Parts: sequence; structure tokens; C-alpha cells
Amino acid sequence: MRFHREVFLNGPADVEWLASTHLKDHAPASFGSFVLAGNEDSPVRLDLYAAVQPAYNVHPFAVYEATMDGALVLQPRSP
Repeated sequence: MRFHREVFLNGPADVEWLASTHLKDHAPASFGSFVLAGNEDSPVRLDLYAAVQPAYNVHPFAVYEATMDGALVLQPRSP
């Protein structure tokens, strides 16, 4: 699914910001970069990557999607 706005971020300050705001109630593994879909204040999807500069064909190790009430929920990994 595509969203109106998607941004790839991998700066240390950006990773720390995401971990301390939208993921503060979650315990994701350490991540080096992410794609934020939607608005920074209330993202609709977050794709987390282990590497700071992941290759174009690397899949995220964790994907969070917003529910109807805006809560981010970790999506199950597909085989």
C-alpha cells in the first residue's frame, strides 16, 4: 500500500527521535534506518531496517501499521 508521503530517514537523531516518540511503548530491536509513511505526528506505517544504508532489495525487519485509533501495531512477518 502506498501513502501520500513516505520518507527514508537514517540519521542518528532521527532514529533516536522515532524510538523515543512513536516507538516508546514498543521494544523493537536496534535499528539504523526507517521509512515513515504519513505524517510525522501520526504515522500510518513504519518500516524498520537494521542497516543505516540498507540495499534496495532488503526487506524491513519490522513493520508497524496504525490501527483505526492511531495506535501502532507490529505486523506479523510473512514467510
